[in-house]
Amino acid sequence: MSIKMVAHYALGPIGAGALSVLTLPFITWFFEAEDVGRVAMLQVAISFGTLIFTLGLDQAFVREYHEAGDRARLLVSTILPSVLVLVLAALAVLAIDSNLISSVLYSISASNYSVFTVLAVAVGVLSRFFSLLLRMEGRALAFSSTQVSPKAFFLLFILLVIPLGLSRNFNTLFVASILSFFGSFIITLYLVRSALVDAFQSSPVSLEIKKYLLFGLPFMVGGVASWSLNLADRVLLRSFSSLAELGVYSVSASIAAGVAIGGSILTTIWVPTVYRWVSQGESREKIVLVGSYEAAGAYFLFSFSG
Repeated sequence: MSIKMVAHYALGPIGAGALSVLTLPFITWFFEAEDVGRVAMLQVAISFGTLIFTLGLDQAFVREYHEAGDRARLLVSTILPSVLVLVLAALAVLAIDSNLISSVLYSISASNYSVFTVLAVAVGVLSRFFSLLLRMEGRALAFSSTQVSPKAFFLLFILLVIPLGLSRNFNTLFVASILSFFGSFIITLYLVRSALVDAFQSSPVSLEIKKYLLFGLPFMVGGVASWSLNLADRVLLRSFSSLAELGVYSVSASIAAGVAIGGSILTTIWVPTVYRWVSQGESREKIVLVGSYEAAGAYFLFSFSG
């Protein structure tokens, strides 16, 4: 992989991190800590919903991409089960209590917040698959744009609060967050439009779906465990403390999250490269050697940081 392509892949996490840092002063100045805490819970819901409802099929998509004879059918076979499970779960929860999601997440009983939270999760699930498609196709700049655009849209909407005379409350933050997700999703749809046309003309195969689920579900279980460790702090603060404390903590954690950018870049590049090498019959020794160099680099970076 060329240095130019690595740089293009790096633009996504670096740009998203930089925009997050730029957004923090405006959020903390314009909005109350309680409202920032509520938006943090929206982000938790989207990340958790995306993890659960992809069913690990995103990992199956990455694994099978280079070996699939019909990539359009692969895309349909991995997305369709996720969408069906999400729709059924959303209808069940909303039918039981349309205010349940908003009450649990935001301490506000409003069905519109619940509905748009579900829509945001759906957008997160679809965006996950489409961004992976761009990554596997090697379209580095397009892939990076899917990471940067939500942050860019959110910052733009926050900057419009004063000129437009918008209320500085949770409703404004919530609408800005939802619009940023939807705006980024529209861009992603445009970038994968040709693949979607092919996917609509293809049909999933039940045996293939079963195979992908058997591969992907263990990843989902592992992902839930990892997610629980990484985001348990926000959930516990939401349960045992106040939304104001959660808001302050979320701002601090956003600043500290910058150290994860390097790992994000490495994962983005390494995972599809390994699967491509396997499909091309590259020697196992080459993969082990590169993995050893990466492990050594991570070890020395960690030791140096300590």
